[in-house]
Amino acid sequence: MTYRLVENLYTKSIELIDKKHYLEAIKLLIQISSSLNYLKKTPFEKEQFSQTVTKCYIGLKHQNLLKDEILIAYGIILRNEGYLQKSIEIFDKVLDFKIHKEAILEKAYSLELLGQYEEAMTLLTKALNHFPHEKKIINNLATLYEELEEWDLALNYYNLSIEIDNEAGISYYNKGRILFTLEQYDIAADQFKTALKYYKESDYRTIDVYLFLSDCHFQLKQYQKAKNIIVNTIKSYPQRGEGYYSLAEYFYKTDQYHKAIKYINKAIDLSLPNAEYYYKKSQYLNHLNHSSNAIKTLNEGLKHFPDNIDILDQLSETLFIQGKYQNAIQTYKKRLKINHQIEHFLQIAQCYFHLKKYSEAFYWINLYIKEESFDVEAYILRAKINAITGYHHLAMHDLKSAQDLEKGELYLEDSDWIYLEKLNKLEEYHQFIQQFQK
Repeated sequence: MTYRLVENLYTKSIELIDKKHYLEAIKLLIQISSSLNYLKKTPFEKEQFSQTVTKCYIGLKHQNLLKDEILIAYGIILRNEGYLQKSIEIFDKVLDFKIHKEAILEKAYSLELLGQYEEAMTLLTKALNHFPHEKKIINNLATLYEELEEWDLALNYYNLSIEIDNEAGISYYNKGRILFTLEQYDIAADQFKTALKYYKESDYRTIDVYLFLSDCHFQLKQYQKAKNIIVNTIKSYPQRGEGYYSLAEYFYKTDQYHKAIKYINKAIDLSLPNAEYYYKKSQYLNHLNHSSNAIKTLNEGLKHFPDNIDILDQLSETLFIQGKYQNAIQTYKKRLKINHQIEHFLQIAQCYFHLKKYSEAFYWINLYIKEESFDVEAYILRAKINAITGYHHLAMHDLKSAQDLEKGELYLEDSDWIYLEKLNKLEEYHQFIQQFQK
């Protein structure tokens, strides 16, 4: 659905609500809500749309028009807007009175999005007692087992779905995805080929099947066949970013970085903001030693995905390599607030060390060693800090700790020796370096 069509439907829905034609309005709002994830921009603010939906819901309630299907539709709209718990409450309004297949499916999906997999599986498993041949329930159970990496159980459910309907393309596709994950590329390719027999070219999901099939051929080292599938897919779906992204990845994996950047730019232009695209583009740029452009790309990604772990990790690493240590520290610390990982303590300490802020470096390296007491690199860094700040015997203690961890086969960089020169006045340091002079 295009921006203009959404705008027209939204205007029409407001007119219908003003005329108290709530039933017709909710049908338009459902169409709009389903299309929002595919638009780069919308003709209204999220809050404005939410208020319109709420007004329509209240109107339906006053007119006693809240039938099961309307309630479920309202729950789906809420979920599309990100109100997962509220959507569950709406689905429960239906399930409190009857065992309703669609309400069960939609509630299970909301639970899945909340990460409540066990609750979703329990709900769907009970539903199978009432709807034993319902493919949607079976496929959703398989998907949940995928989330838990219970591959055999997921495959069993997809096979059951195929037994019930051997012309359902999505079941072959899903089975192929698992086999691809399990690196059974030949068998996965066969599943994708079978899926394509039952998908219509007009189905927006068909492009995913083609691109997975291409990935299978690439993994089987059938590179030209893989590339041909992607090129033909782009011809069939020229306005879809996924094909250009796959071609970019093909060129990246075959060390053609300039071409990779050309096609990832096309993918970004055609798609909704996608964190993976920004992350991958920065990788391509780093391979070309265009680190400044990589940083710019990652910062663009953070505007859309401020808490994305992959982007933050890539940005902090690139900033560190470029010697922009203060900016790297800020990024590492932001990363720590989102997801606490001890290795970032070491990286922050290294940044402060390069900035010659030795007290801060010493603070962070001590925090790191307290948690990771077997990291040789950490003891060498602390030895350098202690050597520079005049704590020579402590520096020697750290060097010996590092040596013990390496079982006497300690390796030091040329730059390390420069920082340790202040230890020359210690006899034990001269005894220590004799092993490196043999």
